[in-house]
Amino acid sequence: MLGKNLNLSRLLIYLILLYDFCIHGHKQQYWEAGGHYNTAIAATRLRLRCLAIGHVGSEIYGRFLLDVLHDE
Repeated sequence: MLGKNLNLSRLLIYLILLYDFCIHGHKQQYWEAGGHYNTAIAATRLRLRCLAIGHVGSEIYGRFLLDVLHDE
């Protein structure tokens, strides 16, 4: 019974977050490069040489990431 309640709790949390996303959407001002790119950005700010190899899509998130990396 506890497992079923836990799954329902997770589903409820997911639905609340999904509802909030649908109502408020993603505000680009709160986006981050994320993951390894945050580390690369921090390293370059410390004047260390670094290289990041990866693939980004051509959708809005990929363009955002390329813009962030270009600005840094």
